[in-house]
Amino acid sequence: MKPKEKYKRLLFCSSFTPPVNAGGGKNAYNFARFLADKGYPVTLLSLNRRGKLPPKSRTGNLFIRRILYFNHNLFTKLLSLFIILPSYIYYVCKNDIVFIYGGNIIGYEFIILTGRLLGKKVVFRSTMLDEDDIRTIIKRSSLLRPVRKLILQSVNFYFSINPEFTKSYVDVFHEKDKVFESVQGVDTRYFHPVNNDEKRKLRNKLGLPLDQCIIISIGFLVKRKGFKTIFEILGKLDFPFLYLVLGDYEVTVSHYLYHLNEEMKMLHQMGNILLGTKIVFTGPHVNVNEYLQASDVYLLNSKREGVPNALLEAMACGKTSVVKSLKGIDQYITYHNVNSLVIRYPEEIRLSLIKLRTNNGLRKKLEFESVRTVMGKCSFDEVLNRMLKHEILQ
Repeated sequence: MKPKEKYKRLLFCSSFTPPVNAGGGKNAYNFARFLADKGYPVTLLSLNRRGKLPPKSRTGNLFIRRILYFNHNLFTKLLSLFIILPSYIYYVCKNDIVFIYGGNIIGYEFIILTGRLLGKKVVFRSTMLDEDDIRTIIKRSSLLRPVRKLILQSVNFYFSINPEFTKSYVDVFHEKDKVFESVQGVDTRYFHPVNNDEKRKLRNKLGLPLDQCIIISIGFLVKRKGFKTIFEILGKLDFPFLYLVLGDYEVTVSHYLYHLNEEMKMLHQMGNILLGTKIVFTGPHVNVNEYLQASDVYLLNSKREGVPNALLEAMACGKTSVVKSLKGIDQYITYHNVNSLVIRYPEEIRLSLIKLRTNNGLRKKLEFESVRTVMGKCSFDEVLNRMLKHEILQ
């Protein structure tokens, strides 16, 4: 390991940090914590909506700072800029390299401009296709389109988490020199396979049945995740199983997804009606790794994603993944009948689960190959090695 003083000071900017659940914020937190444990001086910067969380905290070697933000209405949001923008300047000044996780961060353009004007290295990373990839950001801009395009083009590196994000960037800027293409990674210190004895112990600890197939999905209980179809399909299975849904299924008025709260309640009720005792809504948990390690099959039926953290985590744990065909993920992370079962039609969910129940050899092969995929290209160690080769952290 290099002497600590030789490391650049890193600033990670994201819309949310744990305990708030959000894919981009979770990955920013996990990778920042990983780098901090490696000896890098890292600060994770986020917004503190309505002051609900501590303004300062620390996890191991990672420093977390949250800027006060009043999101009650448009007036308070505008007033909050007088706190937010000076704070951005302060933290950019204190660090050498700035990572921006997502185009949904308030004033991310200001962070980029500040960083470039102060001679800092700036890395921008999108999180969701058709939401904050470069093509979508530029397309939805109106009068500010030329300005936003110039700002985004000024970053030192664009962190593309799959080939579709790269294509989106190249379509706009017609060059690839600044693109660093890599999945966001997974921390294999926590997410790794366990043997059968450890799996049984985890099931006892978590209060899960020892003699049933456990299927697990992770994420907010929203329509985009395809839960309605999952409930309908699982209701047709005629073998014993338990379906775990790990994530929020109801949120408070201050939550950023409160506008989907009725949708969550409807899906929660539907799941209970269709599956009864075969489904458990666990709510969010910090020990996601234990629930994955105790399960048998990871199920993902989303309509769109970037690269789901939960998919990489499940594969790292050696889980058999049944995954809907997703743009940018097929043939990049998931390979049908090699490390996962990729589905294109709802009925294939049922057929895939039956196949896994009856074909032990296939299941073992998929488990082995999923771990090999993660260790070969998706671990945080591999992402860090590629960043060093691209001189992003120098």
